[in-house]
Order: sequence, then C-alpha cells, then structure tokens
Amino acid sequence: MKHLFPILWMLFTPWGATGETPTCPWLNLATASGVLRSSASSPMAVLTGLSATVCDFTYQDPVSSRTLKITVEQAKDPDQTFIAYRKQCGVTATALHAVGNEAWMCEADARGQMYGEQVIGRVRDNIFTVRLSTSLRDDPSIPRETLEEKARTIAEQVAGSLF
Repeated sequence: MKHLFPILWMLFTPWGATGETPTCPWLNLATASGVLRSSASSPMAVLTGLSATVCDFTYQDPVSSRTLKITVEQAKDPDQTFIAYRKQCGVTATALHAVGNEAWMCEADARGQMYGEQVIGRVRDNIFTVRLSTSLRDDPSIPRETLEEKARTIAEQVAGSLF
C-alpha cells in the first residue's frame, strides 16, 4: 500500500509538465513529422529550434532535407506589422480565406537553397508565419501543390490555437 502513491503519481503526472520534453505551443511533433516525412514508416522529424516565438522542425532523409518553421509575434501595432510582413510575399501572394483574421500565401524560395511555401497571417494582435520548405527543387515526396496544401493546413491549426 505504501508503494501505491509513487506508482499513481508516475501514471498521472503529465510528462510535459516535468520539463523533460520541449514542445511547440502551436503544433506537436507527431503532426510536424506527418507533414515533413515521405511515409508513415519514416523516422520522426526533430524539433531543432524552440523559443517563446519560434518552433523549427527538421526532417532529413537520404535525398533531401525538409523544414517547417512557425513564428508567432505579438505586435503593438498589428495592422502596420502585418503590412510589413506581407511585403515579404510581394505581388504573387494569394489571399487565404477563413485562416485567422487575415492570411496570405506565397512562395518561400531562398535563392536556390530551399524551395517552399509560406503563409503570413494575423489573429488579433498576433502575427504568425508558417514556412514549409525542402532542399530539393522538385522533391518527389512533397511537390509544390503538396507544399501549398500542407502550409495552409498548418496555418489553419496555428490560427486556431491563437483564437
């Protein structure tokens, strides 16, 4: 009977509360892995960067490297801050309806190093970005249309968590 309390404590204590495993407040590792991996049997992605405003997930396979970066910033002047972020997309941006208060999607290609899509959005005073990219120009595991679809899905989840 005296050993019952430690056993029950171990069973019902959430592991995240002990500080052992860093977690992203907007997306869990399993969901990020599903977005970045080429198949369900592939290894999990890794949370490579975590701060109060950024979650950075990376997946590496023999052919390419894929990243998912989420940033969230609370802005003092959200309208002006959002306009500044929105300029990153240029004129090729596409409006996304029903994602936060306002959101735009555009290519996030980085001069021949990474190829991807990004979403820039706003929920109240929070400006968020979702950048999904691959190191392979025509990555067969995640073609451009799939990058767009997955970036939008993650943006919807991030916006939902911010409401």
